[in-house]
Amino acid sequence: MSESQIQAKVLKYLRDRNIYHFKLVRATTSGHPDVVACYNGIFIGIELKQPGLTTNELQKAQHKALKASGGYVIVATSTEDVAEILNTIDRIHHI
Repeated sequence: MSESQIQAKVLKYLRDRNIYHFKLVRATTSGHPDVVACYNGIFIGIELKQPGLTTNELQKAQHKALKASGGYVIVATSTEDVAEILNTIDRIHHI
C-alpha cells in the first residue's frame, strides 16, 4: 500500500471518529509529522510511512521535541496503528 493510500485511510478514520486533525501540506520546518491531531485535548503527531520504511534524522528530532513537550507521536503504517495510540492515551489519561 502506498503512503498516499495509508494517508487516505488514516484521515478517513480520524474523520469517522470526529477527531480534530489536519494534514500538513508544506511544513515550515523539515521533519514535522504528516498529520496533526488533537484527541481529548492531547496533541498527537502522526508520521505516515509505508511498512518497512523508517523516519529520517530530522523527523526523529521533531518527534523527540514533540514528546518532550508532552505530546504523542506515532509512525503509522495503518489505521490500526492510530487506533492503538488512541487506546494508549485512553488508558494513560483514564479517558
